[in-house]
Formats: sequence, C-alpha cells, structure tokens
Amino acid sequence: MAIPNMAMIPSGYKPTKLYSVLPTPENGSEEVTNGDFSNGSTDWNLESGWSVADGKATRVATGSYTKITQGAILTVGKNYKVTFTVNEGAIGGIRVELGGTFQGDYNGVGTHTIYGISGSTAFNNFSLVGEPTFSGSVDNVSVEEVITADADFTVTRASSATRVNEQGLIETPEFIIGGDVVTNGDFSDGSTDWILGSGWSVSGGSATFVGSAYGASISQTNVVTLGKTYAFDCDLTDGFFDVRVGSNDYFEYTGQTIYVSADNSGSLSLVIRPRSSTVTIDNISVVEVERENIPRLDYTDGGCPVLLTEPQSTNLIANSSDFDNASWTKIRTLVTPNSVISPTGSVNASTLSVVGATGGEELIRIQSLDSNEASCSFYVKKGNWRYITLRSVNLSVFDFDTETFTLIGTDETLSFDKLNNGWYRLKASSPTRSYCSIGFAANAITPAAGVGVDGTNMYIWGAQMESLPYATSYMPTYGAISTRAGETVTNAGDVNTFNSEEGVLFVEMAGLVDGGSGRWISISDGTGANRVSIAYGSSSTNIRVYVSNSSGVVFDYQLSGQTQINFNKVAVKWKINDFALWVNGVEVASESSGTTYTENTLNSLQLDSGGGSSAFYGKTSQVQVFNTALSDAELITLTTI
Repeated sequence: MAIPNMAMIPSGYKPTKLYSVLPTPENGSEEVTNGDFSNGSTDWNLESGWSVADGKATRVATGSYTKITQGAILTVGKNYKVTFTVNEGAIGGIRVELGGTFQGDYNGVGTHTIYGISGSTAFNNFSLVGEPTFSGSVDNVSVEEVITADADFTVTRASSATRVNEQGLIETPEFIIGGDVVTNGDFSDGSTDWILGSGWSVSGGSATFVGSAYGASISQTNVVTLGKTYAFDCDLTDGFFDVRVGSNDYFEYTGQTIYVSADNSGSLSLVIRPRSSTVTIDNISVVEVERENIPRLDYTDGGCPVLLTEPQSTNLIANSSDFDNASWTKIRTLVTPNSVISPTGSVNASTLSVVGATGGEELIRIQSLDSNEASCSFYVKKGNWRYITLRSVNLSVFDFDTETFTLIGTDETLSFDKLNNGWYRLKASSPTRSYCSIGFAANAITPAAGVGVDGTNMYIWGAQMESLPYATSYMPTYGAISTRAGETVTNAGDVNTFNSEEGVLFVEMAGLVDGGSGRWISISDGTGANRVSIAYGSSSTNIRVYVSNSSGVVFDYQLSGQTQINFNKVAVKWKINDFALWVNGVEVASESSGTTYTENTLNSLQLDSGGGSSAFYGKTSQVQVFNTALSDAELITLTTI
C-alpha cells in the first residue's frame, strides 16, 4: 500500500490549527547570525530607537517605523519560517519583512511564528520593524528555509463550542494562554496588592467580608488586557458574590469558572462585590484563555475522536439548565436543582419529580415564540420510572429500559445519544414547533396521561431548542439565548503537498443529517474552477464526486442509496483519462476520458467546495491524499469498511 503524502487523523490541535500527521515538516539551516544577541549587535543593522544589551534588542517608541536588519540572507521566492520572542512589558506591534515583503503585524507578548515567501527587493534582507508606538524588547530571532511545509488545517469559529471529551463528559475546550494575572491571590502576603473596601479584612490566607449585601468591594487594578478572554475562579467557603473582570458587567459566582472578555478600556480591574452579608474567599485566580477557533475532537460515538464541524446555530432557550426559572412551565412537577451529577461531571443537574398527581400530563416545558422548523433536545437520566415524553410539536414516548422510542409523535423525527453514567440526549425535530418539553408517560403508548404517582422522578439537564432540522452540540445559556458560530476548516498544504497531474483524495466522513445542502471536501487552487471534490449531496442518500479544471467538468457522479449519517469511506482517483469513485470498498463510477491539471495548480485542501462555500458540516475521522493514482487493489484496501 502506498504511503499518503498528506494525512489528517484527528489528534493534535491548538487554537486555529488542526495538525496533520503527514507530511513531516522539515526546515533548512539557520539563516540568522547572532539571533540571541549574545554577541551584542554584531551582524545586525540597527535604525533609530533600537539598541542591544543583555541578550536582547530593545526599542523605544520613535513615532515612526524603524527596524533591525540582517542583509542578504534570503533567496527570492523561497518560503521561510520566522520565529521571535517579544518580552514582557512590550507595548505596540512588530512587523516582519522578508526581502522587503511585508508579512504582517504581530502584537502581544510571547513567541510568534510566521511563514512567508521572500520578495524581490531590498537585497534579500530580513527585518523586524518596530511600529511607531512599539516600546519593548525582542530576542531569540530565527529564520529557516522551509524545505517541507506542514499540511495543518486552519480552523476558525468566532465563538466557544462544546464537545464530548475522551472521558465522555461535555466540555468547552480551551487553551490557557498565560499565567495568573492576579498577584497574591492566595493572600499569603496579607492584603498586599489588594484594595479593601469597607467591611473587608485579610487574615489566615483568606479575605473576609462582614457587612451588608452588595456592600463595598475588594479589588486589584490594571489586571487584564483589553480584548482578551479570562477565566476567573476561586475557593469560596462562605457567602455569595459577584465578580467583574475588565468589563462593565458583574457576573454571579456559583462555584463554576466564569469566563469574561475584557471589553472596557476604562476598567481593566478585578472587582469582587459581596451578594451576602458575609463572604470568605481565597485562592483567587484569573488566567488568560482561548475558547474560540479551537478544533473540536469529539468522542460522542466512542472510540477514536472525530473532527466535529457544525453550522451556526442558536439555543433559543435562555435558561438551558435552570429549570427552576419561571420561564419554564411546570405542570404537576417540581424541580430540585443541583441535586445530581450532570454530563459535565459537576453536581448541577436537576431532579424532576411528580407532585399533585391527578392522572393528567406531568411535564416541564417552554413555549416556542414561532412555528418554524425546530429541534428540541434534553439530557435525561432514569430515576424511578421508565417511560418519559419528549415534544417538539407532538408528544413521543421514550423507554429507558429498552432504549427505544415506543411512540413517535406526528411530524417528529427522533434520535438519541447515549452518554456515560446513564445519561441520554433525546432529540426531536419537526417542520413546525410549539413547545420544547420533557415529562412522564403512563406507559409506552400513552403520552398525554402522567404516571399519577407523586414522587415519580427523573433527572434532567441541558435543554436546547434551535431552528435547524437536526440537533447540534449543546450551547449552554445563563439568562440569555446563545449562538455558536459555524466552523471553517481550510488551507491545508501547498503546491508541494499535492500532485496536480494525478492522485487520490480519500475521506472517511459522516453527516449530521441525511440530506440538506451539499457538504464538500476539496483539493483546489482556492477557487471552484480547479478542484477535486467529494461531497454529501443535497439529496438524503447521495454521495457525490466532482472534478473540474480549466476545460470544464471532467468527472461528476452522484451515487444514491447511501446513509449520510453513517461513516462512509470515499475515494476519488484522478489521472489523465483515468478517473474513478470508490465507496466502501467498491468502484461505483469511472471515466476514461479527460485531462487533469498543469503542475502546481492544486495548492490547498479544505472542508468546503474549494472556493469557500458549501462547508462540510459533520464528522471527519480521516483525510488522506496520495500523489499517485492508486491501483484497484490499493483502493479496495483503502476504502473497505
């Protein structure tokens, strides 16, 4: 079996990046001399404002662009990897120039990595350019030629999003970007660095408030940086409080980490305000985190992870787990909040119990604001009764013991996911909607009559109603509706990764729903004109292949009779006068006439149609690209389930 030139099997990631396992990146030798400035300014040309001392290059703001340069170290047209570190305390941005070609602005403390192609001017110089306001120091400067580039994907999603992790728990993946910005958060140095309002005192490693609720605050000033996201946490041993981190808004602390974006340039402080007459708190921590643009490696189906990509959606339920809230209508039911471990692993799920039973409906519901199509979902766990109801537009019945829907309501499309520790996610979709509800059924086929016995119970958590014909990953809400942005997965590889003249694109994928819009995975030149694509078609049973070049469409075939929500192994082969589609071990279509592409045409792999539209929303377990047209025997091996 041939070895793929490019392979992505979901495993490693960081914010904005999903790593491919092949190819293995390779760089050339170091081009910069004295990049650590251990030999002073030797080999560097310093313009106004720059100086070198103590192993770093330091600049004071000059009001104009000035640079440090090493001359004649680059080759026109070659790709280079540039790294440099901006040290603590720096203000403003640094520009990178390769051969006089501007590569971008880089702000913020830390190590920056940039890839770029050297231009044709400025004597093949490399420069770091201080912007007019830049004041600070840089060190550990490195420039290496890229011999073999990685084929990592760029992932963007302008919001946080949840997944099921390897332990089977629902979480929002995040990366800790920096250290704790709070000084003396454990109060080991008394009240040092803290501003204590009236009623606050510090002793024994804790801060204590005694006074009136919503009284004076304890705070630290200039803790956070505008525009960044932070996680606040602490140990609370008595009372209740609200917290404000670099914003105008206070958030109630309930024992769970609070995430806040610092959006108020006039207040970059940490402020803790008591909500009760006594508060005792210690181990206060505020760390910078990244929750957007993080690839989601999801374990919902068990086994190895898959890359989960979803369209934009909104949870229209403002209090998704606060079932005690007045927005939820309770009919002969009582909610006991925070009484059982939820699918997150925390004790924040509720018990739903029958009270005042009369034989009528026993449920909790929230009413839809319109009658558009919708999907309603709940996380539920069996209590002391086996039959429960679920409703988007009409009542259905689920049996915990047999793990089946024993009654399907009119116009309802039903499914469920099984999680750890007895939890299920029940999902109902309908072309119109009325309520999103969960309740008790008398038996397997009688949803409108309750059990009729007080104390009958089940456990509930995480309700969601969204305007899609299928349910997507959970979007928690805390008093307001919440929107998750859609993902884009693009920019894997370059012209050296792909053989434009012949090859094979192989994917193993599953849809989120059968049918809907086309969902594509493509190798292209960044447009829809030159591309090799595999897709789930808009028809609910179609798998489609599409190959086009400057001459027009070369190979276009749609295979029907497939289940899109199942994982399918699909490969398309392209070679002059030799095109074929293989699905699950079988060649299903071929074309013996047609041209391919000139050398270096195909330069990017993306989860869309090749030009940015028709993104693939679903589950991707692997993508491979071969730079030769594989034999039939190899394609059988590759695509057999």
